[in-house]
Amino acid sequence: VLILGGILFLYFINIRWLPHGQYAVYERTLIGLLNVAVIGLMLATYTSRFVFPLMSLEGRNFWILGLLPISRERLLLSKFAYAASVTVTTSVGLALLSEVMLRLPWPVIAIHLLAMLVLSLGLSAISVGLGTYLVNLKETNPSKIATGFGGTINLLVSLIYAILAILLAGVPTLIYFADQELRSQELVFVDRMRSWLYVSLAVQLVLGAAAVILPLRLGMRAFRRMEF
Repeated sequence: VLILGGILFLYFINIRWLPHGQYAVYERTLIGLLNVAVIGLMLATYTSRFVFPLMSLEGRNFWILGLLPISRERLLLSKFAYAASVTVTTSVGLALLSEVMLRLPWPVIAIHLLAMLVLSLGLSAISVGLGTYLVNLKETNPSKIATGFGGTINLLVSLIYAILAILLAGVPTLIYFADQELRSQELVFVDRMRSWLYVSLAVQLVLGAAAVILPLRLGMRAFRRMEF
């Protein structure tokens, strides 16, 4: 992860001097969206490999978690907060660096950063929630946990969610440029374009909220029923 993140960092800080750093603004916006997609897919693999096994790695000491003087829900949320703090900081920082180096308009930067935030929180919640629901307490090797049945299911769900979030990030971007084009031509569809922009952003937020709430509730329900 550090190697991939370092390569992306070196690439992003040198975008301005690369040939595609001098393209037209809409072409640079497409490149920025592709960069967001790369970060999102890297996050999906990272959370599946390192976040999903967190609960399973408690192993034979798992019964201690049930005796701690804190609620099980709070313990699960602490795992989510830990994963989200790492993913949000890394992904939003890299995405912001990419967008700034591409010299994109600030509305486009805001759209892409929102997508990155929704993506990071959703992937963290999916891995924590499914990691608790599909917990494997008999395995001590994190690689085998991540590549087992539960890890494979988590990876597939994470990739599907990442692709949907990235596609939803591209829709408001296209609507934004369509809105700019119509405004320059003084046509009557500007207000309708803006309403579509707000609807697409709202759908993205709803998807992100569902990706956070549903897996965590699933994991909490399974954790609450566990007997130690």
